Amino acid sequence: MKFKFLNSAWQELKNSALKFPAFFSGTIVAAVSATLSVCSNDIFSGQYEALRKSGASYDSEPYSALRERENAFSENASFLALSAVWCCAASFFAEMLCRFLCAKKDIQGEKKALIHAAGQVLSAVLSVPIFFLLKSESDWRPFVYGSSLFIFVAMGLWMLHKFQDEEKVVPNAVVSLVMQGITVTCLVLGLLLVVFAFKNLIYSFSNNIPFAACFFFSSFVIGMNLLVSCVTRPRERVSIPKAFNVIVSCALLPIYAMLLLVLYVYFAKCIFTRSMPIGMVNPFVSAATAVYLFFYLALPREGTFSAAGKFLRRWGAIFLLPLIALQCFSFGIRIREYGFTISRVASLYYIIASIVFCILPFVKKGKYMKSVYLVLSLAAFLMAVPGTGCISIARFSQTSRIVGIYKAHSLYENGRLDAAKAEALLSDREKAAIVSAADELNDFEKMPSWWVESSKEENKYADSFEKTFGFAHSTKYARRAKGEAMELYNSLTLYLPAGSALDVGEFSTLYSFYESGRGSSDGKGVISFGPESEEKDLDFTNELKEFLLKNSSKSEEPYSYGKEVEHVLTLKKDGWTVIFTRLELSIKDGDSDFYEFSASGYVCK
Repeated sequence: MKFKFLNSAWQELKNSALKFPAFFSGTIVAAVSATLSVCSNDIFSGQYEALRKSGASYDSEPYSALRERENAFSENASFLALSAVWCCAASFFAEMLCRFLCAKKDIQGEKKALIHAAGQVLSAVLSVPIFFLLKSESDWRPFVYGSSLFIFVAMGLWMLHKFQDEEKVVPNAVVSLVMQGITVTCLVLGLLLVVFAFKNLIYSFSNNIPFAACFFFSSFVIGMNLLVSCVTRPRERVSIPKAFNVIVSCALLPIYAMLLLVLYVYFAKCIFTRSMPIGMVNPFVSAATAVYLFFYLALPREGTFSAAGKFLRRWGAIFLLPLIALQCFSFGIRIREYGFTISRVASLYYIIASIVFCILPFVKKGKYMKSVYLVLSLAAFLMAVPGTGCISIARFSQTSRIVGIYKAHSLYENGRLDAAKAEALLSDREKAAIVSAADELNDFEKMPSWWVESSKEENKYADSFEKTFGFAHSTKYARRAKGEAMELYNSLTLYLPAGSALDVGEFSTLYSFYESGRGSSDGKGVISFGPESEEKDLDFTNELKEFLLKNSSKSEEPYSYGKEVEHVLTLKKDGWTVIFTRLELSIKDGDSDFYEFSASGYVCK
């Protein structure tokens, strides 16, 4: 009896390895890859130490090349881990599809085994192009990866309804997830304690690889395999603890009722005060529909705690429909004002799915409610394909916002923007809309054809923006349009051009320094340098303030937005010569302290 739990866990792991071989292999690859990715610095520590002993400086080319190799190694390892997780989801889907088809066509014996093996092999093979997709710089990477992962899990659960009692699929999945979470937590803590004791009592080591290996091995190899085995148990082995129904019905359901009450109070507030609903209502209503769906699928139709479940099935959707209407109204305001973004397109699909959730319970007493898996899978698919995908709709919407504004002023012709007249003709509200839309478009890989010299680099984006639209990139337009009080700043950015050399031949001592921080604790221009035990401070507040006010003009922006000046500033104090190779300064009109002070360079003597 002492080893009953261990024997049970071992049987579940064997079951996972036999029925989901690609899943089992994927968890091993994921654990190893994740460990290598997280501990890349430890893996390359020997090479870093060799460079330090050779006398190479941190800014030298060998150091830079080694850091690039380490970053590439860590990135590739993380992509391999993600593709292995994708393989696990595909393996789960392939096995469920195999069972579904074989049961429907009454396929048995060797033919069934062949279909099972083909599905597992295909899952592993298809994870290879996923790895290269993740390595690419395509905008569609997260959508193709995330949507396919979601579809595999959702469709796998939908097919699982054919082999388990429909009322027990979701409860069993939730209970299995919670139990394996507890198991993994205990296992991780136990193994970490063992490794920590070994390190302190037997053999000391400096790297973190053993700790990371314990965590990822427990999470992936043990946790995920136990989870998939427990979730896919045959009908006769599935049992739901009474505690689950007690917790859901007596604890979570009342909390859910309180959430609905809060949302209805807010609804009433909007009506009586005649105020527009704010955008924050969207995630709360979305959460309410998601929790409703969970309750509908998790609560039993019959049994001791069936009263709440029956009421929810019969009337829950009725309570949600007015809230979804409020959500749609709020969502429409955001779209009209700001257009579609990637997150808003995803919200649109979810809102449509939510409406379907509220209709299905009334169709033949909820007979087709389990088709929500299909609805959600379809929504995930549409998000990830060109034309209906999040990127396509968001790009089209933001491009249309900009083109529409320029067309209204006859500044758009033959696919080109007339930027020369934009500054004078466009209002602050229109400029704010263009800034907002352009910032969204700048996140995409492919820019509109009329965009001039597009660049993702922050210091070049502002110039590209001004050349394209005919006015400077700024947040002041939005503040003006809202009637907010404007504040004036003096701002300046200096930097040493790339590839430039500094003549330090006259000095025998040289320290590097770096100071950064918006609104630092004292707002002073103080630099610190030297060894930690002998650290020295030099205060250049007055000198830098005088230089800033002399070489800049007042602006409504606290930053120079990439308009940098190629200039090296040299100041002297207390026998030290300070060379500022990069300097970012900003001060609010009327203030004595810096709003922004960031500096780097060298202190020489």
